Amino acid sequence: CKGPKEYGGFIRVTLSLLLEVLFSVLLAPVRMLFHTVFVVSAFLGWEVVWNSPQRDDDSTPWGEAFMRHGSQLLLGLVWAVGMAWLDLRFLFWLAPIVVSLILSPFVSAISSRATVGLRTKRWKLFLIPEEYSPPQVLKDTDAYLTLNRQRSLDDGFMHAVFNPSFNALATAMATARHRHGHILEIARERHVEQALNETPDKLNRDRRLVLLSDPVTMSRLHYRVWAAPEKYSSWVNAYQQLALNPLALKTK
Repeated sequence: CKGPKEYGGFIRVTLSLLLEVLFSVLLAPVRMLFHTVFVVSAFLGWEVVWNSPQRDDDSTPWGEAFMRHGSQLLLGLVWAVGMAWLDLRFLFWLAPIVVSLILSPFVSAISSRATVGLRTKRWKLFLIPEEYSPPQVLKDTDAYLTLNRQRSLDDGFMHAVFNPSFNALATAMATARHRHGHILEIARERHVEQALNETPDKLNRDRRLVLLSDPVTMSRLHYRVWAAPEKYSSWVNAYQQLALNPLALKTK
């Protein structure tokens, strides 16, 4: 059993606990209403769509927060005013619910800000032992990720076409297999010809992925641009004008 020291000390772990309880109180009525809507909709036979939650670090705009939680805010205000009018003493008992509903747009928007989480991390709140005192394996992984980002290679498709090492790697990692067939050969030749007859900037992401998925196509692209650089000068010039990351690719 780990003590409070592994979580940042007694004061930090206590403050984290209290803040976690506060957020749970603020979010519980909101979740109750959303879950009620889904259950009632399913009971009435209405179509229920449960989309996958957003997992990136984009914050919730204020407009969307009020659009999603406006009805809850209105319900909280009406509920609070009604209880205050009937008997003010009841309002104190219902305060955790009605206050949470009234504050729901603000909690939704503010809690979605990445800056809030980063600030609590700097204050060493809400940390697990592996975050407060990372083991060596996590430190090594973080150092590797930092080094890997520094060596990131832009325009990887162009390097896969021209650079022999990257072309070999791309063909080895391609998802397609070396199948043979008359129709497949026609399709491969068409892809190669269409790509080389255009400038590289005209190839969108989907077309590049189609080329990268077939090792035979990538191998033929590599052979063509090296065998006839004058014929495919637009590709050669585009590759020579690329800004290279010296940490990612050694240049002579």
